[in-house]
Amino acid sequence: IRNQHVAPRMVPSSPSSPSSLSYSSGTGVSVSVTAVRANSWLFVSDSNGTTLYSGQVRNGQKLNFSATTRISLKVGNAGAVDVSVNGKAAQQIGGDGEVVTVSYGVTS
Repeated sequence: IRNQHVAPRMVPSSPSSPSSLSYSSGTGVSVSVTAVRANSWLFVSDSNGTTLYSGQVRNGQKLNFSATTRISLKVGNAGAVDVSVNGKAAQQIGGDGEVVTVSYGVTS
């Protein structure tokens, strides 16, 4: 009988979508985007133009962003998401299927 070394087999875990993720480039302003009615495409940048997020936010998922002075959002299905700024609920930013660009600052 020969001694045989068998490498452990890697079994990928099932993909999961975390319900809350955070992205930051500072701490002056915080914005949360929650997809509550449907999926939506989302692009988020700070005042320097640094991309904090670009992709889809899935129904039921919450994304948190923070930056030093300003956060800009471009939302592909504005009616699908709720936004809160510095801990306070913001007004609905748009309707179903509407593409909307909004910015929030430290004093928002």
